[in-house]
Amino acid sequence: PPDSWRKLNKAELFVSDDGETTRWASLASDVFWDKVNRVSAAIVRYCESRPWAERVIGYTNFTVNEGTHGPVCEGLLFDHGQPMQKRWRAFLQAKYPDEGKLRAAYGATATWDNVAVPRDRLREPVPQVTSNLYWQDEAMNRPLRDYLELQRELWHLRFTELSASMASAVDRQVIMLYDCLKQTQ
Repeated sequence: PPDSWRKLNKAELFVSDDGETTRWASLASDVFWDKVNRVSAAIVRYCESRPWAERVIGYTNFTVNEGTHGPVCEGLLFDHGQPMQKRWRAFLQAKYPDEGKLRAAYGATATWDNVAVPRDRLREPVPQVTSNLYWQDEAMNRPLRDYLELQRELWHLRFTELSASMASAVDRQVIMLYDCLKQTQ
């Protein structure tokens, strides 16, 4: 997002494990992705309104970073911003319908109010990282697996919204190309 948007919408940005607010919008930010969809559709509508529109055979969208979420390009996976925290808890509530099931997956002290987005265990001190087993049991790996499932859902949601927005802006047959499936997960 441009600096002007980031300045007005700081709470919608990706927050790293270290608490640093990055320049990237959260995948969980409905505010940002709604704007992306509206702008993308407006560009298509503008082109379709021009006298040369019939010579346009298609549209493409490279989704900011050629299909990869910006933080991933910088080695960041876990978003600790408020939009993602809210989405994370909603995702877990849908997956584990009561707190008993949540506790079975996340430990005896887990509640809907205290379950936080996981932290990147590969960013811990070297002695801790080197003691991580390559093949982890499910309990150790559950937060990572659940978070990656949520990322998959959000990426699919954002792509679906974007493609629907662009398609709704044209009333003729054109090619729509998207550079969006490079998610490194």
